[in-house]
Amino acid sequence: MRVLITIFFLSLILTKGYCGDDGGSGGDVYGKEFELLGREFSKVIKEFDGSAILRKWEVDADLFLAAIEATLLRSDEGENVVLKGKEVDAIKNPEKKSILINRTRWRGMSLLKRMEMVVHEYLGILGKEVNQYAVSNEFSDFIILAYRKIKDHPLLEVDLHYGYRRLETTFHARNKICDPSVPDFQMLLKEAEQEAISRCQLYNEEAECELRMTETREVISVKLIGYRYCEITIIAK
Repeated sequence: MRVLITIFFLSLILTKGYCGDDGGSGGDVYGKEFELLGREFSKVIKEFDGSAILRKWEVDADLFLAAIEATLLRSDEGENVVLKGKEVDAIKNPEKKSILINRTRWRGMSLLKRMEMVVHEYLGILGKEVNQYAVSNEFSDFIILAYRKIKDHPLLEVDLHYGYRRLETTFHARNKICDPSVPDFQMLLKEAEQEAISRCQLYNEEAECELRMTETREVISVKLIGYRYCEITIIAK
């Protein structure tokens, strides 16, 4: 199998766990896929403008797209996406127009489940849905149609498969933790690459999977005082 490796170091920052500001997606690869899925969904409902379900909930393509463009997307590992003491798929704040995506859960979701989550969260931003999926379930026909169109459009940068590893160190370490010369960095990088390819092959048995992107970021631990991480995310498609 030919593996094409294209590596872009998108961000190398020392922060609580968020990437820099680059539009609604906040500059990270999870947010970019989330936003793109939302935009593809808006294209589908535009084709059915005026349908009964859209009239019932007073939603149309322009309103949905406006919610996408107004919402700041950020992502973090599951241990930091906690609401009322429980880990959740995402945390949305309609007032501040923000969504915090659970990277851990996103990696384990199928494309269809990701699409369902995206629609649920943006409907929440619009004030149409609160906690349960009751409203977004009524949009299931549109969600499935959007899913099928995306599956038939392989050039879209969605339906991505993620490999993830984390390298830990203390603040006293002299080198930048995401430096390739740091011990164990290359080993963890290879492990993340293998995980991404394996996930891709699991869902695409007959397709040729390629490594598309690498994101590294230095993150301050919010639980272990004095520790920081190098988080390595590999994308395959």
